[in-house]
Amino acid sequence: YRRRQRCVLRYTVVGEDGRRVVYGKVSGVGTETPKDVIVGELHRRMTGHSLSVPRSLGWWPELQLSLLEALPGEAQIGPALAARLRGASPPGALSLEEMVAACGHAAAALHGSGIDLGPARTIGEELAGLERDMAIVRPFVPDPGRRARAWFEQVAALAEQSAPLRPCLSHGDFKYEQLLFDGDRSALVDFDAVCQAEPALDLGKFLAHLRVEASLDELAEQFLSAYVSASGDRVEDERQLRARTALYEAVSLLHLTLWSQRNLDETGMQVTSGLLEERLAAA
Repeated sequence: YRRRQRCVLRYTVVGEDGRRVVYGKVSGVGTETPKDVIVGELHRRMTGHSLSVPRSLGWWPELQLSLLEALPGEAQIGPALAARLRGASPPGALSLEEMVAACGHAAAALHGSGIDLGPARTIGEELAGLERDMAIVRPFVPDPGRRARAWFEQVAALAEQSAPLRPCLSHGDFKYEQLLFDGDRSALVDFDAVCQAEPALDLGKFLAHLRVEASLDELAEQFLSAYVSASGDRVEDERQLRARTALYEAVSLLHLTLWSQRNLDETGMQVTSGLLEERLAAA
């Protein structure tokens, strides 16, 4: 059980056909469209695709409980990044570059699914969330709070400099930990925050978390290039896509900086704030 009014249950179901694992996701925040409907439709459309998504096994509205099948594979990008920084080989069958490219392909498949279900999530809501986070931090860390206000104003200015992208089905919490690898196959899990949003929301969040773990520009470019290539004609203006991705990456980095402040994590704050200033300067 973690923050954000959610928890995860793991069931082992034993029957005549053997044993299988089922994950239960409990949420106290409610949703306009039950996520099992969205995940079920996505599973149907991904049939035959190289990307797997879990099959929905039901929705219990009284408990806000959704049930999902377990998928084979492990989150291998984190260990592969750690191995790269040590100069060692990745632990899985794929190279780090191949897995990062697979993440770009997964995002393109999700965004190109054509599913128009899920709550809307706009850049305005992201900025409002940052305002709430800053209000929590300000009484306890006034000096960093003033720095956060300056960063926020830069992010808000970035939001005004480019037009929003057309919304699509988005994961909402697209990080490398959500991609599982089983040999050369990949699977996307954890659809708690699924929504309709600009594709840059997922892309920016992925890049922010990737840079925090290992600030390797070539991997960031590998991810974006793979996404653009897999998306094909759906990317109407690559410059606009990259501009909006830089915006959402800055939003995610500011969220991470404020979270580090709330946890009195000085090291984490130095890492994320340094990356934030670097990305704002680049944008």
